[in-house]
Amino acid sequence: MENASKALIMAGSILLGIMIISIAMFLFRNMGEYSKSQQDEIATVNIAEFNNKFLKYENQTVTAQDVVTLINLAQDNNNYHELPGPENNSVYISVLVSGTIGGSVKETSDTERLNDFIKNNDEVKFKCAVEINDLNGRVKKVTITKQ
Repeated sequence: MENASKALIMAGSILLGIMIISIAMFLFRNMGEYSKSQQDEIATVNIAEFNNKFLKYENQTVTAQDVVTLINLAQDNNNYHELPGPENNSVYISVLVSGTIGGSVKETSDTERLNDFIKNNDEVKFKCAVEINDLNGRVKKVTITKQ
């Protein structure tokens, strides 16, 4: 009889241990999923905030100073990510300006050239179009045309 009660106590201890381990694993997995969802939400908010810097100019009439601001925003992004060009880079931003400047951000990064652009196009109005990358939801291209 003594052995039977010890066996029941041991079996109960093992079941209790398995339950505690199961609950711990359940909580650990749920906390990991919660953390992942929070990180995804933060990333989504960060992308939206970043894109809004460009999207506020979309389909708007902009000045030469706004064009230079867009070029500088893209240049800062590309320098931050140390990107040489758009080849296979999902975060590279190209800014194409029709007419006077033409070309991409890399070609228009010269400060003197941008200052000349502002002086020469002081009265000119431009239209801005923004393209979003389908893969990551970030701005990939800004096209600026004279009106």
